[in-house]
Amino acid sequence: MQGPLRILAILNGSVRGYAGGDLHTVAVLNQWVAANQVDLFLPWASSPEVSRLLRPEVRATRRTAPHQTPSRLVLLALFTLRLFATCAYVLSRRGRWDVVIASSHFPYDAIPMLLAGASRAAGVYWHHHLPAVRVRASWVDGLVRLSESLLAKALSKTQVRIFTGNSETRDWLVGKGVPANAIALTPNGPSFLAGPLVDSAPPTDWVVHAYEGKLFVLYCARLSNLKGAGDLPSIARNLIASGARPQIVVCGEGGSEAIAARRALADLEMTGDVRFLGFVQESTKKWLLQNAHVLIAPSYEEGWGLTVSDGVASGTWVVAYDLPALRESCPVGPIFVPVGDVDAFSHATVECLGKRRPGMSSGGPKHDWARIASDDLQFVLGQVPAELTWRDSPVASSPQR
Repeated sequence: MQGPLRILAILNGSVRGYAGGDLHTVAVLNQWVAANQVDLFLPWASSPEVSRLLRPEVRATRRTAPHQTPSRLVLLALFTLRLFATCAYVLSRRGRWDVVIASSHFPYDAIPMLLAGASRAAGVYWHHHLPAVRVRASWVDGLVRLSESLLAKALSKTQVRIFTGNSETRDWLVGKGVPANAIALTPNGPSFLAGPLVDSAPPTDWVVHAYEGKLFVLYCARLSNLKGAGDLPSIARNLIASGARPQIVVCGEGGSEAIAARRALADLEMTGDVRFLGFVQESTKKWLLQNAHVLIAPSYEEGWGLTVSDGVASGTWVVAYDLPALRESCPVGPIFVPVGDVDAFSHATVECLGKRRPGMSSGGPKHDWARIASDDLQFVLGQVPAELTWRDSPVASSPQR
């Protein structure tokens, strides 16, 4: 690469908090900005929490967020408006950037990337495709499946490079006509151990005081059925009924599905056995992961499974549904149980509660974010082959759990 590049990243999906895919994008941008000019398009009503993780050199638009998570219909309208606004933004500035990156494969990120035009290179972070088990509304499921299939076919006729976190998604894309040499597997590094994110605030005092030295189980994800919120009440009740009687700490934003989960656990919340913390900042998440006895991840869909990798790296037990993306990105460390088997999930968690924490020496994936960002950028520019994977990256070994 010669000289600094002008890079635009489009991140249209955030409303409240952020997802693991957002963290991946931010971590990479924070590396790229050391030697390049990086612009990040954050739309109106985007999450303020994303901005707080960016290095000041990243030139990001900063808009305020709504005070509550919108309904699905309102979100659909909001994302449609964002799509038009972002398209207008890039069309009025065609040719300004050398590289344009879509932070996700959803239309509100990918279509503006395709329209940016006259760029030297373009790339898409493709987080996942839909799980085999349907856990959300049929119309939402159908809409996402249709948009993914149409986008894959459109990208198959372009020079756009695609990053994904697992071979299953790569094979699905190839089956849709995307050339194999246009797809690269890229890993995650631990979000806090590698220091790619800007978050200088200390952990929240009352959280530390409430849980220091306590036996607790942590759920840290969006409170959606896709992330296992529908299974959380049954799992929590099974754990509370066990002899260990841990406290259940729940972190994450959510909409109507979160309301249903809280209603189902209202009695345990009243007794203090379950506590909903909502969105927590990275430093508080780090403290919780480093002090939880078990991280539970009953997710039905993952792209990279950043929180699972963070849990393994922080030395806690991790129990997760057996998803291809998790097995590939973090093959050693988590205890995998069949997808949707709540009883097996609960039993595995109870077994972990009866053992000592593994501790940070157990390791887990320790990928270098500087290398990840460098390899990603070189692949977009056509300077490294599609065989880019984490298999030749340094991965600390850990004992089988």
